[in-house]
Amino acid sequence: MSRSSFAVSALLCSVVGCASVTPPDESAPPAVSPTPGITTMTPTTQAPVTPSAPPTSPPPTAIATAESTTIPPPETNTPQPTAGPGFDERDLLYQDDLSDPASGWGIGDTRGGSIAYVDGALQLDTSSNGAWLSSHRTTGRVNGTLRIAGAFVPSSDGSFGLMCSSGDEDLVGAVVDSAGGWSFVTIGADGATDLLGDRDSGLDIPTDEQVAVVVECAGLASGRLRMQLWLATGLVGIYESEVGPQNFDGGAVYAQSGSDDFSVRAEQVLVFGVTGSNGQPNGDGLDLLSHVPAAWRDLCYQSPVPPPGGGLASANLACFLGRAGDEGAEVVEYAAYPSKLHMDAAYQRRVDNFGTGENAASCADGSGERAYTIDGVESGRVLCVPQVVGIRFDWTDDRLNILSSLVDLDGSHSLTFEDWAAGGPNF
Repeated sequence: MSRSSFAVSALLCSVVGCASVTPPDESAPPAVSPTPGITTMTPTTQAPVTPSAPPTSPPPTAIATAESTTIPPPETNTPQPTAGPGFDERDLLYQDDLSDPASGWGIGDTRGGSIAYVDGALQLDTSSNGAWLSSHRTTGRVNGTLRIAGAFVPSSDGSFGLMCSSGDEDLVGAVVDSAGGWSFVTIGADGATDLLGDRDSGLDIPTDEQVAVVVECAGLASGRLRMQLWLATGLVGIYESEVGPQNFDGGAVYAQSGSDDFSVRAEQVLVFGVTGSNGQPNGDGLDLLSHVPAAWRDLCYQSPVPPPGGGLASANLACFLGRAGDEGAEVVEYAAYPSKLHMDAAYQRRVDNFGTGENAASCADGSGERAYTIDGVESGRVLCVPQVVGIRFDWTDDRLNILSSLVDLDGSHSLTFEDWAAGGPNF
């Protein structure tokens, strides 16, 4: 299947976030008019939420695989960011449409199959059922946090995904499969070993169509190994561990066959990174951290800009509040914007992507989109809607130009509402 410009644009806008901003029509009424009994949150009088304990890793379960070999990149290539992607390039390390055989991805034949540039894409052809292949490209620097976004076209039954690499041996990341499952994995001599996931989750992963996948990895230098997996329809899962790489220096694509004739076309890969080895917030990220509720600050790390679906943010933080099964939200994200115009444009992209729900009386009761007040003053808008797994709350703060998001993978509106009421951002 050949790449289409429409599909690639959809990947950038829905997962990475395009940067176009259209001034609002000041004469037009708001999309959802405020109603009596509007939801109120008053950060100065709310009790802080006690964060859940960090998750522990379940015992690894090996996946049976055929023999294969990770194909290293050419040693002579030093990748450079590509100009003009249509969004903030500050944390962009490279944007590769995979049409140039000299761009730095490993190619060649192994016992697990072959990797080659075919018709303007990087194609991974497995040799047999259970065989696996991996190819990576370095970033040219050490990154405390790495986000890798890719567009894939799988041919049949199998799994595929994106890895964050540290040196020549440590690869961690996430895969999805055509049966609708997903898993965070580590790659070793026998291919992928599951760390955490749901192989029977029922995700919609079509074959012969482009699938956008995003994986973010924060290394141990930021406190703990933390990973997130997104599809274009939202956050799928998170993983946290006390064991893993300190930081990352490259991204990788991965494929494993679930049939005798499985191939995957990687049609675009974008890699973003937060520089340095300590992974701690700095610069604009440190200023943004001051607006995070005190009880949550130690749970945060600096994530690249733009946020997934986020536009022209000046800083982005992700905080792991717990793990799936804990009460309330598992993840909160704070993104600072240079103006209300940019923040509102990013919020509108969330509305366009996830819809406005069923107009429940309150986000504590169900989905909807509305204005909210702080101390009786209208202070922004809040969107509380389903996503691919669970629910999400996205809200703007007109005082600070901060767009925040909470995700509850278990889907409890009432418990996530409590987190939202305590979640600030603090003025």
